[in-house]
Amino acid sequence: MVPGVVAGAAIYVFHVEVEVATGIRRVAALPGLVLAHVMITIPWTVRLIAANLSGLDRSVEEAAMNLGAGPVLTFRRIMLPMIRPGIVAAALFSFIVSFGNLEMTLFLVGPGRITLPIAILQYLEWRIDPTIAAVSFRQIVLVGAGCGKLANVF
Repeated sequence: MVPGVVAGAAIYVFHVEVEVATGIRRVAALPGLVLAHVMITIPWTVRLIAANLSGLDRSVEEAAMNLGAGPVLTFRRIMLPMIRPGIVAAALFSFIVSFGNLEMTLFLVGPGRITLPIAILQYLEWRIDPTIAAVSFRQIVLVGAGCGKLANVF
């Protein structure tokens, strides 16, 4: 694991180099921040979904194809419900890793923009009261509801 400060500095330098080479604004821009968070969450996603795929029975997919279902229908009706736990777990772990990577976000967020982890850190710097606990509880409820909806979509 690379420490967050080193990863944040490295990704910031990469964005600067890409901006210099291409002329496309990447430093302190929202697409750069989103791309960095996606990049650090890909290992969790691949690991969890691959672990889920390794335990699947391919004969169910073959049976659906033999009964006349096309590849898209087989994936949507057979495979997707079977890999749903891996997708939901990957979404949860990716959110946790991305949300907890405050150091990288501090390097990549632009002036005038603020993310929730940075706002929490700044709030705790000056005040100590139960507001942060309430915000954290509300966030946990929202993430739980979002993952419940994600599980129902598939």
